[in-house]
Amino acid sequence: MPLFSRVSIRISLVYFLTGSLAGSALLVSKALNFPLWQALSAHIEIMIFGWLFQFIMGVSFWILPRMKKNSRGWPGFVWISTGLLNAGVLLFILSDINKIFRLTGMTFEALALVFYVRSILPRLRYVKNWGSGDKRG
Repeated sequence: MPLFSRVSIRISLVYFLTGSLAGSALLVSKALNFPLWQALSAHIEIMIFGWLFQFIMGVSFWILPRMKKNSRGWPGFVWISTGLLNAGVLLFILSDINKIFRLTGMTFEALALVFYVRSILPRLRYVKNWGSGDKRG
């Protein structure tokens, strides 16, 4: 398993634990009539973008077919996308402090998606052309 996949999956599991604890706190606060529901958007953000997308990025980078000479391409784009995704999630969580953080965080997450798609697209194109006479060793 490549280093990026190991790091990404570990980070996603930290987000999963954090999001699960936040969800548990939300449920307990509802039972005790303690107003904690303004943290619901942060909980959703942690679970969807922090855990799920991060996990998908790590596993797909590992599992998608490699190009020629066992290459996964230049890994810089996936590291940039991971940094942007994590910065976006953290900024979105801090959006209760300042509303500009929400827009900035969402922009970072969109850029992370663009960088990640840019990094895996050559691998998908390689698979598409695989049956057209290109013999893999």
